[in-house]
Amino acid sequence: MWALILCILIMSGMLYTTLITWVLGHAYIGSPIIEPISYTRLLVIAFIALCIFIPIRCGLNSLKSYQKLIFQVSISLTIAVISFLFAQTHAHNALQERLKNRILAKDTVKVLVYIQKMDQLKEQSIQQDIQVFTPDSNGAWRDWRTSFSLKKYKENPLKLGHYYWLEGQVDKIHGYATPYAFDKEKWLIAQNIMGTLRITSIQEADEHILKQDYRYKLFVQEQNHWFSLWQLAIEKKRLQYRHFFEQQSFKHSGLLLALLTGDESLITSHTQEQFQHLGISHLLAISGPHILIFAGFITFLIQGVIYFLFPNLYLKYPRKYVLAIPFLLGVLFYCAFVGFEIPAIRTLITVVIFTLFLFLKQKVSAFFTILFSASVMLWLDALNILSAAFWLSYGACFVLIRIYQITEQRSQISWFKRIFKPFVSSQWQIFIALFPITLIFFHQISWFAPFTNLVAIPLLGGVVVPLIIFAACLFNVVPVIGFYCFKIADWVLDVFSKILMYLEKLPLATAYIPLNTWQIALCAMGILILFLPKRTSPKFWALVCFLPCILPVKQDRDFEFNVLDVGQGQSIFIRHHDYNMLVDTGGHFNESNFSLAKSILLPFLMKKGIADLDHVLLSHLDQDHSGAFSVLKQNMPIKHVMSNHEPNDLKQIKKFAYCHEGQFIHYDRLKVQILSPNLDGLQHVEKSANEYSCVVYLSYENENKKRLNFLIMADVGNETEQRLMKEYPNLPVDILVLGHHGSKNSSSETFLRHYQPQIAIASAGYNNRYGHPHTDVINRLEKLGIPLWVTSETGAIQMTLQQNGRIESQFYRDSKSWLKYVK
Repeated sequence: MWALILCILIMSGMLYTTLITWVLGHAYIGSPIIEPISYTRLLVIAFIALCIFIPIRCGLNSLKSYQKLIFQVSISLTIAVISFLFAQTHAHNALQERLKNRILAKDTVKVLVYIQKMDQLKEQSIQQDIQVFTPDSNGAWRDWRTSFSLKKYKENPLKLGHYYWLEGQVDKIHGYATPYAFDKEKWLIAQNIMGTLRITSIQEADEHILKQDYRYKLFVQEQNHWFSLWQLAIEKKRLQYRHFFEQQSFKHSGLLLALLTGDESLITSHTQEQFQHLGISHLLAISGPHILIFAGFITFLIQGVIYFLFPNLYLKYPRKYVLAIPFLLGVLFYCAFVGFEIPAIRTLITVVIFTLFLFLKQKVSAFFTILFSASVMLWLDALNILSAAFWLSYGACFVLIRIYQITEQRSQISWFKRIFKPFVSSQWQIFIALFPITLIFFHQISWFAPFTNLVAIPLLGGVVVPLIIFAACLFNVVPVIGFYCFKIADWVLDVFSKILMYLEKLPLATAYIPLNTWQIALCAMGILILFLPKRTSPKFWALVCFLPCILPVKQDRDFEFNVLDVGQGQSIFIRHHDYNMLVDTGGHFNESNFSLAKSILLPFLMKKGIADLDHVLLSHLDQDHSGAFSVLKQNMPIKHVMSNHEPNDLKQIKKFAYCHEGQFIHYDRLKVQILSPNLDGLQHVEKSANEYSCVVYLSYENENKKRLNFLIMADVGNETEQRLMKEYPNLPVDILVLGHHGSKNSSSETFLRHYQPQIAIASAGYNNRYGHPHTDVINRLEKLGIPLWVTSETGAIQMTLQQNGRIESQFYRDSKSWLKYVK
């Protein structure tokens, strides 16, 4: 079917349009905006379009010029729409097929697993992906992920190429569902990880016994297939290189291993942060240059063998045809060696296309090759579209092609201007071209990236990578030469690391950029206009596109109240016009290992276009309410901070005030009031921080005098609830954020019955050890008919007030199919 469609499109001369819309159609994967159409209906639509356009095409010469233009535009739009719908349907079907294998609930299991991939070493654990087989899975298996604490295990108890019976608790993948934040569920589903396993028992299984059991025979046969055995041999070789570098005295063993095999297990967290900070983390991934250097080296050796043993071969077959095959095989081998990562697959597909056209004796443009390569990659696995590596890899390729085209147009200039000058300018051009993609995925920019790449690319790509590939190839033949090549590469890396240490000390290396989605889209359009050939489009339009990025942007909503999904914690963002307030920041139990501010709060605020915060109110200083504050204030200006206790470091804060009863903040139609603690209660904060945490009351009035009232109860318990009912008996409450995440000692039935909110919200983490929200609280709410929304089930909650007084709410987990919560 696909071959037929492709032939029709090629014949119609609309291949470029088809490929571009094919890629864009996949970008809507998981979105409920466009309903997918079945392949049968799409084929019917395509057939009807052909029946309409073919007769017109046959009589095209008899049409007038304006009629020909209308026909060309019509057929272009039709093909674009059909290609887009095919892509969207293809992506939807691929995603749904993968989601069928997801673990949806926690369960105690005993499963047969096979270890096909090497583990990944982390600072505190060993991470291992496992192939899991169950007899009721119709011969299929799932990929799960497990981990072992380095405190308990000195080495991985699961060995490559072995079968095991594992017992433990399997659970579904569950991350933070906040807009623009790091999406753990998307990230793992793209890697085909369907669940996590917490192991309690390990028993090695005998392969010969498994072969005799009809239930497991097919599973074992699959692992003994030649391709599976080849993959296993490569993984074992990669593991051998890791063990080799672990045993050596090289200063930069981690970098040497990463640049050779793509295995980052030995790289320290400081080095990873340093590379990211300076905008060169992409160099740690195995990309086209690594693969082409290896393939070129293999081809050079084979050329030497042919020269000495078969000198007359080139008389019969042209040199380029003879050497194309070993070059392609070298690319294939190295792609397998590094685990078929996206940049490696891109290189492989590109080389296959060039080789194919070489043997067909046809010319092919670089732009078409890259575009076709991206389309093939998405056809093979539609979920590649979810990866940042896909967009950055192909984005960089398109920019380099454009630079190459400009350089070729100036073929008469000196080698300095043809090589050195384009290399220098290309760093800035790549930086500018990838600016929107970088903001979409990483939310921050390294301003030094062009400078550091000017140093890093020649040293790493031109010296270190060829050296270590040469060393790896020779090590098994002439170990002494291989070892000294590694030693020289290590010395070069030592010089490089000292340069990085100097650059890292310079100010303003990285910055978060507050641009919303529409601003980034316009920025991307302006950059595209700049990169178009001369006289294609006036460059003035690029300036028009850039203006909204620097001018104030009117918000689409007058008021919004966002309860963010920060796991077992609380963080609430309120915006009214240009006033921005954050109540609590949440906090991970180990902020140094996983920064909740960098992973959730800052990405959310940046994509909202928030450049600074007017108020940050920390209800109290418990980790789950204020743990992310320290990193947040380092990366975003904050005008005022309020809390029941003074935080440790307030150097960057203009004003701090203790929150207490009687304080008001007015901004236009928004009123913020502190209800608790009273002034006397501040004296008891250190002894009982929860009970004397800040209770916040917000009241918003729209233009039609309709009101929406919120009560945020922080971590207070029954004692404060009783006092609030006495002091504020007639307080109108529409939305109640439950106290202490819905613990049983908060949200008493008397309190709930007194204020009778329309909706109750519990900001609680999935499967948290405290059991929040507690069953008693859930029963109280059900008894009173009050709906309960829990952030672990809904994701982030956005609320606003319509002009007619109706509450409008959105659950972020409803926005993507892989995020939908299934109880």
